[in-house]
This record gives sequence, structure tokens and C-alpha cells, in this order.
Amino acid sequence: MKSIAIFGHDSGIPILEALTNPVFSSNFKFPVKVITNKDIASMPNGNVQYINLALEEKNREQMEPILKGIDVIVSTINAPPTDNGAEYDALTQFILDAKPHLYIPSTYEFEFWISNNKLPKLPNPAEAHIAKVRSAGIKTVSIHTGLVVAKEWISTFRDPMGVDAENKTVTYIGEEDLKVSVTGAQDIANVIASLAESRDPEDLSDDIYVESDQVSTKDVAREYEDSAHVTLNQIHMSKEQALLEAKARWEKGHYSLQDYLFMLHVMWATGDAATFRSNDREYVNPGQTFWTWQKFV
Repeated sequence: MKSIAIFGHDSGIPILEALTNPVFSSNFKFPVKVITNKDIASMPNGNVQYINLALEEKNREQMEPILKGIDVIVSTINAPPTDNGAEYDALTQFILDAKPHLYIPSTYEFEFWISNNKLPKLPNPAEAHIAKVRSAGIKTVSIHTGLVVAKEWISTFRDPMGVDAENKTVTYIGEEDLKVSVTGAQDIANVIASLAESRDPEDLSDDIYVESDQVSTKDVAREYEDSAHVTLNQIHMSKEQALLEAKARWEKGHYSLQDYLFMLHVMWATGDAATFRSNDREYVNPGQTFWTWQKFV
């Protein structure tokens, strides 16, 4: 049985729920250790041990005994590309010290940042973090998911798809029906559990590509209009126009959340990874024997 430690808490990805699911739970040792900077009491059932410790390099000595002997480490730390990387520096050191058999970083939506060569490359501390861990010989599996969809998918998913609820507009970049790969939070958690239980991590690919579904901006706009009982005014941008606007925002050198979401929209709408050329759904969930993939449209 595998021992598990998770960095971060309340990421929106229900990893603990997946690990304790009877489909997977017989393969893991409990309690699962969850290292977080939030003061949270352990669950009464003993499946989880919450450890309140910040991701700071000064806590290295305290972290070593916590992670000693851990087989699998999962990170939910997912700072945007504008982050200065301080947490990633500490996380890197903790993982190098622990030497787990398998490390699963938080790389959801990461594919868009590395596959689009039409925009200047944004600095991303996650990329350097993963490279350092891999170079140390620790098996690291990156899960590529397309856009991440939370349970209330329209309310949390509309921004990177071009829907502006405040101004009641929808922006189409290129074709209205252009599809993008999306993956539900529960599916991501199940993929993590499936990978974590693997008998020999060295047999795993470094990059796993999964998707729950494929949706377009038109799909999201239609769903939002139906649920919010509004009519969105349409804005059409060519891919060339969108790239110029994204480059202008990038050149400012300082990005707001809205800038980030707009650039994410441009990234997937103009890049080469809107939908995945390869897909590992069958590898992690053969014949949907472990769970049924979510559908959104």
C-alpha cells in the first residue's frame, strides 16, 4: 500500500474524496498527510492528518520527518505565471529531501502556456520547479487537462471562454464553434488516485493527457444565457486581433487577473493545444471501469 502526502488544501480538486473512494482506497495507507498553512483539525474518521506548516524554506527541518518514507507526493500549489515562485522554491527543496517514488505536481491548464509560440513566453515558476525535481531523478508525472471545470461549471468557467457576465458580452476569437479540451475537478482527482496507485511509477509517462469533454465558447455562452436568463452581446475578434491585444497586455509587464484570463483565452483559441492530439483516458480509466467521465454539453 502507498503512503500519500498532499501539499495545499481546498484547491477545488477533491483529491481526498478520490483517495478514500472504495475503488482506490485499498491501495493506500491512511491517514493521508495534508500539509497546509491553514489551521484545520483532522477529520474524525482518521483518513486525513492535517499538518499546519507554511511552504517556506525556513521550515525545512520540520518538514523532513513529516515526509520521511512517503511514497507519493501530490501538490495542489498552482500559482499563476505572474507569481514570484517563492513557494515553488520551498516545495522543490522539500520534495528533493523526501525523495518520493512519485511526484504529481499541479500542472492543470499548463499545456496552454508551453504550446503557444505566437505569444511571448510568460514566466512560469512551475516549469522550473518540475524541471528541477525531474533532474534529481524523482519520477514526476504532469497531468494535462485542458481547462479545469469546477462543479458549478458555468459560474467558474465563463471567463477563460470569453463570457463577461458584468458587461453581458461574449467574445469569440476566430470560429464560434472552436472546441477546447476541458476536465472536471472530480475527474482530475480520480486521475490522480489512479496514477498514485500504480505499482511501478517508473512505467508511467512523464506527461498524461486527459479530458472529460470538449466545449466551445458558443456552448458556454448558450448555457450561461439559459441559466442567467440574459442575452449576451457578441464581440468577434480575429485571431490576429486577439494576439495583438494579448501582446499589448503582456508588454505592460504587470498583469491583472482579467489580463491573465484574457491571455488564457487567447492562448487556447490561437494555439496548437485547444484539443489534445493524444489522450490517456483509457490508460488511467480503461473502459470507464473506475468511474464515468463527466459531460458538460
